[in-house]
Amino acid sequence: MGNVFARKKIFKWSIRGFSSIENNIKSGYYSGYFEAKGYRWRLKLVVSSEDKTSYLRLGLCLDVSSLPPPVTLKVDYKLGIYDELHGNHKWEKGKNYFAPGYTCWSLSMMPIKTFKSRANGFLINDDCFLSAEVTNASPVVRHIGASECSFVPKQMISYSNRWTIRNFSTIQKPISSEVFEAGRLKCPCGMFRHLALEKTVDFIVLCLKLDQYTIKPPNSAENVKFALHVMDQVEGNHKNLLSGQHAFSSKINSVGWQKVLHLEDLQNPSNGFLVNDTCIIVASVTVLGLSTYHDVLLSHYDPF
Repeated sequence: MGNVFARKKIFKWSIRGFSSIENNIKSGYYSGYFEAKGYRWRLKLVVSSEDKTSYLRLGLCLDVSSLPPPVTLKVDYKLGIYDELHGNHKWEKGKNYFAPGYTCWSLSMMPIKTFKSRANGFLINDDCFLSAEVTNASPVVRHIGASECSFVPKQMISYSNRWTIRNFSTIQKPISSEVFEAGRLKCPCGMFRHLALEKTVDFIVLCLKLDQYTIKPPNSAENVKFALHVMDQVEGNHKNLLSGQHAFSSKINSVGWQKVLHLEDLQNPSNGFLVNDTCIIVASVTVLGLSTYHDVLLSHYDPF
């Protein structure tokens, strides 16, 4: 085996005794490193099966240590097998993006039967000569995007909490309910919430707040569907104040609403919302699942 490191325009890899490595190249057999366009590369020889036919594949692999992050290379290249009988190469051209995680691309050169036929001149006296030329390697700017992965429980359970507020007329500052638990996922997390109420001149203000944050990993949030009601204590009905969906996290641990209910409506005896200076707020919460968030570097090779 010779010429395993080169700085020339075309890298040539000679293999003496191909048959001795043939059984090992199904998982890949590598050349030494060579330099081209300012980066380090090596070749990879592989035998793969397609439609019951074995093919010889030749790959170009990038040494990522020579690639300054976060850079993607747009690479044009060609890989060849030398025909010793006729004095020319069989070239295959490739165009791919190289980056961490995408460091090696291979091309199907020919069926292994064609390669081993002496009449074709690719394998003579158990020797072969492979070549590679990197014609272009242009850095590409990758864009930073966001990735979300949602874990949805097999069974979604709704939880209800009843908050009885006594002596409503004496409220002068924001008050909070006791902490109530609203579900646990199978992963190590727990969601505990409470309601907060504030009375303004004309309206009541409500806030649904995460009281204790125990979700792991840190870059995550629990998606919650909720509905808040005020109870008609005379007829036993609920008046829907608001409903929606929110992602609770360490950064955004509460969601609040102004002008939830006009004080005149709350105090109107015909509505039954305020009886003996007591009102009842009911919170219904359904845990929809846990989402994790990550920044990702996007480029043309990304599968999305």
